[in-house]
Amino acid sequence: MDRILWWRDDDAEAWSPALARLVALAARHRVPLAVAAVPMRLTAEAKARLMAAPEVTLLLHGHNHVNHAPAGAKKAEFGPHRPLAVMAAEIAAARQRLPEAAPVFVPPWNRIDPGLAALLPGLGLRGLSTHGGKRLEVAGLAQVNTTVDPIDWRAGRRFVGAAATRDALGAAGPRPVGLLTHHAVMPEAMWQFLDDFLGESRRQGGPHWSSARQLFTMPA
Repeated sequence: MDRILWWRDDDAEAWSPALARLVALAARHRVPLAVAAVPMRLTAEAKARLMAAPEVTLLLHGHNHVNHAPAGAKKAEFGPHRPLAVMAAEIAAARQRLPEAAPVFVPPWNRIDPGLAALLPGLGLRGLSTHGGKRLEVAGLAQVNTTVDPIDWRAGRRFVGAAATRDALGAAGPRPVGLLTHHAVMPEAMWQFLDDFLGESRRQGGPHWSSARQLFTMPA
């Protein structure tokens, strides 16, 4: 089977020049783009423009993207720090606020309490996406993670470079290779890399770009 890539961008809130640039980039190269939008922060203009973009699939990015972890712990909105019932109610409210999104949950900071993940199918969600190799086996829930993040968050949000990113995206594996971006913080060098890489990937013999809706309705 041809190598499968997919693209997820996180933290959509307002319609900004960076978000407009991101959507235009996906359109120019005809590459499917999953936009993880913060339901309680997504503006009406941003929602309308994203919904009008043929390449874009909206995903639910938490509730309000608020850190509830105690001081010194890794950030999480839906970690093991609050009652499951409270967090489940927030997810239900997020779905009600953004019903146009695909039923796929992307927890902020890519962290979720396993007990809460087990409740997602009962909340009408059929997909979960975090980052990395860790997977939770939940009946009725497909998990498709991103695997390549070109931003070095510990080094001042530095772009790791075109060569390193190409190597990571080119790695063969049994699951789709997921590219994770954050439009609001990407340096110019990363924008240029994306433009070049997306264009090259669309040439004959390149990898297959899958949409989120395709991935979350097939085994991952």
